[in-house]
Amino acid sequence: MGRVGVVASCSSGFGRQVAEKMASLGDRVNAATRCPSDGHALAGSSPPVVHETRAGIGGMFDQIFSDSSATADPAIVVDLMIDLATMKPGTRPFCTVAGIDFGVRDRNAAVEPHDTGLLEASGLTDFATVRTVQPDQARPAIARL
Repeated sequence: MGRVGVVASCSSGFGRQVAEKMASLGDRVNAATRCPSDGHALAGSSPPVVHETRAGIGGMFDQIFSDSSATADPAIVVDLMIDLATMKPGTRPFCTVAGIDFGVRDRNAAVEPHDTGLLEASGLTDFATVRTVQPDQARPAIARL
């Protein structure tokens, strides 16, 4: 499969849960999270309204995650990352949204033709194509969320 680098932006602890699940895949994955509300270097550079908004979103996600009937499993993201990593180079979508499964997969499928057309019209298809890394290459492939 090759190595895959993953950066998970998070609200509350969801991104950390994704990173933990990804780390369980072993040395094939480099996982990191960006959680500015959790003391990240960027946390002090935002105005108070940004912190308040993040806290509100984090609280909303905490409520969703505490609901046992919600489909807010970090494994959704992990499964998607594995799917992306195993796709044939040149067939991976430019942008994929995942996390809480409330129609996200349908959303991705619906917008993919538009994203593809926009990239082609802009001449950015090659730029946006995620390629696999050969074992002798230093940098891992990056899968964008």
